Amino acid sequence: MEDNYYNYDDFDYEKYYPDFSSDPAFVACRDSLIRFFRRKQTPFYLTQLEVLLEKQYFHWITYRAITSLVSDGYLKEYRLTTKYGSPVIFVVRSSSANEGREKLISTHIKSKIKLIESISDPHFTNIIGKHLQFLVKAELRANGFTITSWDSNEFQGRKWTKTGHDLDFIATHQRGFAIGVEVKNTLPYIPKAEFDVKLEMCKYLRLKPIFAVRWMPKSYIYEAYKNGGFGWLFEYQAYPIGFDAMCRKVNKSFGVPVKVMPELAPDAQARFSNWVKKQK
Repeated sequence: MEDNYYNYDDFDYEKYYPDFSSDPAFVACRDSLIRFFRRKQTPFYLTQLEVLLEKQYFHWITYRAITSLVSDGYLKEYRLTTKYGSPVIFVVRSSSANEGREKLISTHIKSKIKLIESISDPHFTNIIGKHLQFLVKAELRANGFTITSWDSNEFQGRKWTKTGHDLDFIATHQRGFAIGVEVKNTLPYIPKAEFDVKLEMCKYLRLKPIFAVRWMPKSYIYEAYKNGGFGWLFEYQAYPIGFDAMCRKVNKSFGVPVKVMPELAPDAQARFSNWVKKQK
């Protein structure tokens, strides 16, 4: 699965939304999308819409609202596959697509797909993934941590064998506690199944779970907190120095929060430092 799309068809709705159609957030999101597309004639892709509306609605609510509007015929769907084999779904107001604008819409989608493929190139995603890891490592060390291992699933004689997952970093603090860190420099949330596994791993290894991510829902943050951990949000997808032109292009084309980030923002540094100071 590429970093720019997450398939919420695999999400366990029965657990979280047994009747999502009566959920006030779902209804409000549908209304927001209808108002949004009344003013738009160009297609948008799903992750783009999820991110644009994420401060109001969880990504999966936006996803379900979009699929509902497609089912009702208000939105028209265009399913494509990138050259890396990953799905991308665009939607546009059906009345816009029915006004003799199919050729224009097709041209627009093709240009957007090229940019999506550029930021989904494995070489590029590896660069920005490692970049955020470097920023996080620097901040861990600045707060008194020693990184004892990376890409690891064992700590102090205990080894996680239930799944094939590992943690990006395991670090110990000079005051005697240890953390397991998962870093995600992506537009979509960390998948819920992966989030749950990382929580369980940290509990088994007796680590405080740290999720260093661009964005995740409050429910995830609360789960991390209940397990003694911290949801460390940066809001922007972090690009390294030298990627200014790509950053501007993505901002202009999609309006999503990406930023050239040579270091973590001061507020993100302060939030983590405050959390560390409270730990025992």
